[in-house]
Amino acid sequence: MKKLLSVLLALAMVVSLCAISVSADEPVNVALNKEVTATNNGVGEINLTLGFWSTDYLTDGIVGDFDNNINADRLGWYAACPVSTGAPVVDMEIEIDLDGLFDITKVSLVPMLFVLGSNFISDYTISVSADGTNWKEITNETGVANVTSPKEYACSETAAYVLLHVTKLSSLADAGSFYGGLGEIEVYGTPAETVTPGETGDQPGDEPGTLSTLHGASFDSFYVNDTLNFGGADGSASDVLDAHERKVDGSDGSVKTVRFRGWIGFEEELETFGYMINGKFTAGEFAADTEPAVTQDANGGRYAKRFDIIVPVADLTGSNEIKAAVKLVSGAIVAIDENVTANGAGTTPNTTLTYIGLAEQNVQTGDAGVAMFAVVLVAAMGAAVVLLKKKAF
Repeated sequence: MKKLLSVLLALAMVVSLCAISVSADEPVNVALNKEVTATNNGVGEINLTLGFWSTDYLTDGIVGDFDNNINADRLGWYAACPVSTGAPVVDMEIEIDLDGLFDITKVSLVPMLFVLGSNFISDYTISVSADGTNWKEITNETGVANVTSPKEYACSETAAYVLLHVTKLSSLADAGSFYGGLGEIEVYGTPAETVTPGETGDQPGDEPGTLSTLHGASFDSFYVNDTLNFGGADGSASDVLDAHERKVDGSDGSVKTVRFRGWIGFEEELETFGYMINGKFTAGEFAADTEPAVTQDANGGRYAKRFDIIVPVADLTGSNEIKAAVKLVSGAIVAIDENVTANGAGTTPNTTLTYIGLAEQNVQTGDAGVAMFAVVLVAAMGAAVVLLKKKAF
């Protein structure tokens, strides 16, 4: 009997270790216990003076319950503005420093249990950034109310900072103030892979001007599926994208490809064209026939080439940043983007756009394998307890 019990307990330990190893690569809350900074640029008050609320409580992993015990509960973040202003309109920013780069999969706003979610913020945006300066918006919400379960937003960006910009609190009013609050901000992701610039030829490098002198460039036309410039005439593709807020919405599954056509030339040879999706470069056979006028010194120069870059987007989900890109013979990869200005003829070739892909369905926060191991572990421990009881009799 002792031998069987030992085997069962050993099995339980092995299963537990296996469960840990299976879940090791799963996204985790990388905002946990990270530094939070709050800024109030408008009317109102952030972090009311009572000890229940603090921006520090937004990343402590605790969503407390209010029990009228002053300073005992870490409820979350709470803000207010006077009813005399007429509306709960504010301008408040909450920034989380993740202390490193992470491939973010989801940002979750958890409501406070206090007031049963009726104090959840109404209007806000969430943005992420790799450097704390350039931000990518992942959601823009208005009119949110009575939230009793986490509001989750899919993300496919690499970031070191998360910014919540609140422009309207809830309509909850008491004692002359409107209020708004959150219990927790969770950011799920995994550590981003880092590559030393120049170590390999397949990662983005510095801006083109520091890598090789740009001679000239032009971004001529843009296609969604096979439709030229959203149905407009050829030419001025960057202006056309600007007119559409540089966004393409394919969330209904109707968009299969986006396409960039134009030309670019540096003072060194080009190796291949490609595209970047969320900063990751994919090369392809995208060089097109180049007419003599493009390679004239007044235009792209002798190394200039035309590009016809087709980007498959049918399987993308959520918000994605897409850019046309080029790899130089030096191995540097650069975006054909707003920082590339033509020295010769041609327009500013700003190809950056946000593509909104299919909505993510049935997002799983756990791992089925881990759940199964947990079941086996519980069963094994239960069997051990039963054997112990029998042994006692």
